[in-house]
Amino acid sequence: MPHARGQHIFTRGDKRPSPVGTTVMVILRLFDLYVQHYVLNSSPFSRFFPSAHPVDGYDSIAATLPLYRLYAYLGLSVAPFAVFMFNATILSVFKHCLWATYLGGEYITVEGAIAVSVYNTIQNTLSNALFTTSGINPTWSFPCLPIGQVLVITGIVTEIAAEAQRKRFKNSQHNEGKVFMGGLFGVVRNPNYTGYTIWRTGMALMGGGWLWAIVAGFFFAWDFAARAIPEIESYGEERYGQQWEKFVEKVPYRLFPGIW
Repeated sequence: MPHARGQHIFTRGDKRPSPVGTTVMVILRLFDLYVQHYVLNSSPFSRFFPSAHPVDGYDSIAATLPLYRLYAYLGLSVAPFAVFMFNATILSVFKHCLWATYLGGEYITVEGAIAVSVYNTIQNTLSNALFTTSGINPTWSFPCLPIGQVLVITGIVTEIAAEAQRKRFKNSQHNEGKVFMGGLFGVVRNPNYTGYTIWRTGMALMGGGWLWAIVAGFFFAWDFAARAIPEIESYGEERYGQQWEKFVEKVPYRLFPGIW
């Protein structure tokens, strides 16, 4: 009996192609680019807080970035101060599309594709909408942008690298029925979730400042600890038996090395 994570996001162990679910997820994630472009350009809170956007001094810094000119060329121009947030949005969409089309490797249901896409669109919208109020947010300052950008890049690279390492291992016939214990999975048992938590926290920092980053970071860590990781542990024990026990013994940390 195949397992399904969360609300049937994908069917664990089912390697069948899922062209419909994959297509739905890619389309919805690409549509998120236009949603976030609208949020950043419309500044939805400006009608309530006229001085909510970052002060003008930041525009001159952001306007020198090559990506700012590239977005304008592609018809996706954003206000100069918003280019950092749009960068993070593009990276998040790219990561999800890469996972759906190549890295995931398991059957994606249409319901799951919609759920994942809507959830991540909501998260991106929260961060980007909060960013439009950064000018009056006492917990936000300009360093939140470059620091958050580093966290976003680090987290997404970590997540992609972990998924790619596992996929390479699983694609070998010699490894059929084996637990992958190498690469980043030799550091923590769920490095893809570690990466997701890091980049989501980084995006929250960029948009809402350090207080929102703390709230978001704790939320994502709690969500994985309470929901996704227990399901994976249960599946691993049932699917791999003693192999999984050795994995747990070799790699004791579930999400953060040296912590938990």
